[in-house]
Amino acid sequence: MTIPDAKGVWTFDDADNLTAGTGVSTMTATSGVIANGDGSVTVPVGDELEMTTELEATSLKTYTLMMDVKFPDISGYTSLFQNKLANDGDASLFIKNGQIGLGGTLGYNGAIKADTWYRVVFVVDNLYGTLYVDGEKISQSSSQVAQHWQLSTGVLFFRDDDEDEKVVTTTEIRFWDEALSAAQVALLSTVGTEINNDEEQLAGSPKVYTAQITGKYLTLNEVNGSIPAQTAD
Repeated sequence: MTIPDAKGVWTFDDADNLTAGTGVSTMTATSGVIANGDGSVTVPVGDELEMTTELEATSLKTYTLMMDVKFPDISGYTSLFQNKLANDGDASLFIKNGQIGLGGTLGYNGAIKADTWYRVVFVVDNLYGTLYVDGEKISQSSSQVAQHWQLSTGVLFFRDDDEDEKVVTTTEIRFWDEALSAAQVALLSTVGTEINNDEEQLAGSPKVYTAQITGKYLTLNEVNGSIPAQTAD
């Protein structure tokens, strides 16, 4: 199993172009966003990263967001993303006193610690949301939530209209215009995991071996590709 190509990938490691990325989406940063020189950026309260898609669809009800984030302060509310580019409503996902979610839909669950990296993956499938942290499912909505989760042309990361915000540091953000499966999210794993569409496979996937008997010894050799003709397996 592989992870599909993302429609936007940002790793913040180009000092000359901080929001340089790949895919059919663009990222811009407000002037207060700080480059840390280690492949991460810090977004202060009142600042933002804005992702805009160049997809043909005028609205998205199915997508996946991946955010590698850490927080110096997890008290109160911290916005993770806002689906309204005008920032004229409540944000779409929060950290609240060390838990993650959205009141009334996902609730707040998990145990988020300060100054610790987390890979947050939020999957929206026809406006049903499923939240993962470091590859593990934290919560899932039982109803569709168009108000907070339907996208138009983009996303504001780490903003909220009532300034329910805290400082956020991020080192990688990805966007897919499809809902990743639980197995694909498990492949994303944790911060620092290399995401390689050609080589990533589910842990525990079956492997194929050829067998050769020499005297009283049995030798197994793992097969990559086709099984050679006239060999035991």
